[in-house]
Amino acid sequence: MCRLLEFLRSLTIEHVLFSDLIQNERDRRTLSGHALEKAERNGVSASDEITVAVARKWFWSRKNGCGFVLEGFPRNLAQALVLDEWLEARGETLDQVVHLVGTGESDQETELVAEYFERQSILVRIAPDDLDQLVRVSDAPEVAVLP
Repeated sequence: MCRLLEFLRSLTIEHVLFSDLIQNERDRRTLSGHALEKAERNGVSASDEITVAVARKWFWSRKNGCGFVLEGFPRNLAQALVLDEWLEARGETLDQVVHLVGTGESDQETELVAEYFERQSILVRIAPDDLDQLVRVSDAPEVAVLP
């Protein structure tokens, strides 16, 4: 998986780790950051409302029409639908969604998201060591990476 992520990060488009966006919210002590910390202290996942708020802030502040690799979002079907709405509102689409298979991190929600993007014919399932498929990904300016 490391080789795949290194390749994706080497592309000349913006590479966004959702975990970095979350950490930035915490560091800046925003309302979302406080909510994220509270959820973590209570041992629960952050709500979709907070997660989407963090993603929204990044999405609407980025330059329109410039490609991106977004890693770690969407994590469930509701988030995938919201991302599609945002893209549509800007006249953009996801060109590719990479689902990293065989990492042990996939769950039922991730599989639902993968199926959603598979129905749109933009899903590529890649095993961590399968760099041959990266040629298809490298030509796509807007990519989401699922765990």
